[in-house]
Amino acid sequence: AVLLVSDHDWLVMALGAAASGWGYALGRAASVTQALHVADAMDPDVVFVDAWLRDGSTGAPVARALREAGVVGPATPVVAF
Repeated sequence: AVLLVSDHDWLVMALGAAASGWGYALGRAASVTQALHVADAMDPDVVFVDAWLRDGSTGAPVARALREAGVVGPATPVVAF
């Protein structure tokens, strides 16, 4: 499963199409709060985080929040783009 954290619809559509084409289930979140809920529900294999979310969040703090909440493990890649 792939979790895409971005508030840009075009970006989610592009990356989501690629991930779905490769056979991955897709989760989407537009904020840190949503990412925590979606990650907890889907246990993603990888998380892609928009480097600049409109709420002011950036990639590293989002990754930290996901790890501290225990919704992604230490071996789960979190990639900011």
